[in-house]
Amino acid sequence: MEKINIFCFGFGQVAKNFIKKINAKNIDFALSATSRESSKKKNFSGIEYNSFQFSEHTFDTNLIKSLESSNYILISIAPINGIDIVIKNFQNILKKKKLSGLLIYQQQMFTVITRENG
Repeated sequence: MEKINIFCFGFGQVAKNFIKKINAKNIDFALSATSRESSKKKNFSGIEYNSFQFSEHTFDTNLIKSLESSNYILISIAPINGIDIVIKNFQNILKKKKLSGLLIYQQQMFTVITRENG
């Protein structure tokens, strides 16, 4: 199986549990995530990943390359003042991508969007 690239907007409890499950299945993957902290390489449960700074007002533009190369995206950050800051900042990139999967977590519910269902 080919290595997959996963990009997580937000890397809290939801994303960490998701990554633990993928790792437990021995799937070969590269991981990038966002945080409010400054950008740096991090380690989670033995998994090295790139953490990019992303907040309501600014983001590390280096995350764009990782986002563009991802084939799975997990969005697990809540809207801010009713605005989805991921869509606000990256809707053009997301529209152009041919994703294998997009997983959105909001208010205790997952929405899975794949190429098959739109």
